[in-house]
Amino acid sequence: MDEPEVTLGDEDTAVSDALDGPEDFDLEHDGAVYRLPAALRDLVMARGELGQHFEALRAHRQHLDDHHRKVLDHSRMSQEDLADRVKLHLLEQAIGEFEGADWAALGREDVARAGALWTRFQSLNAARQNHLKALGQKQSQRRQAESQALAERMKTTGQILAETIEDWSPDHARKLMTFAGEMGLSPEDLSEVDDPRVWQLLHHAHQGARMTAEQAAAAHLKQNQGLQPAQQVRGSGALDPAVRDQMATRDWMARRAAQANGRI
Repeated sequence: MDEPEVTLGDEDTAVSDALDGPEDFDLEHDGAVYRLPAALRDLVMARGELGQHFEALRAHRQHLDDHHRKVLDHSRMSQEDLADRVKLHLLEQAIGEFEGADWAALGREDVARAGALWTRFQSLNAARQNHLKALGQKQSQRRQAESQALAERMKTTGQILAETIEDWSPDHARKLMTFAGEMGLSPEDLSEVDDPRVWQLLHHAHQGARMTAEQAAAAHLKQNQGLQPAQQVRGSGALDPAVRDQMATRDWMARRAAQANGRI
């Protein structure tokens, strides 16, 4: 037995529209979709915008902390470099006092004093050599530490770009570097760029340039197609162009006259 068809009245329709009105909206959370009333839309949007502001603030705070740490490291290294240069300068200045010394004459005058001065001179030279060696080792260690720190930052940058740019890969990075080279930037200019925002900006610029080139190529092709001459349609009595080109002018005129008289 067929069930009777239930028809909603005006009041039922109004109630249905009120429960699920056109202003209700869907909210996706943890893979599930929820239907929420319009009255909560502003609250949900405000929370979403607040989360974005907090994320931007956190990124800005991290950027400031990194910059502050770099400034402190640079200041510390500058102070160490200054102390090392001062020490080297004092050693070279002390060694310079022995320049032009007549050791033979000093030995004839006072053997003990000449021996002490010679020992001091040799000690100053050894200290200078040791100091230069220490400076070289310190600079080498500093370059190695900077290289490792840069590698870590570039690794983090690559992870961020992989999450924010579709199909991010080392090959895409090389394409961006090639694109940047067309604008006058060298690989060295980008080799130490660890800010993902720079790479994201370069990616969008590359996409825009590619789309512009594709549109220009499509417009050029369309223009060339519009300039092509229309194909000639031959009637049943038209002469094949290949045959006409092979015939002498007189024979061709005679054949055309015969066609006009209906003999061909």
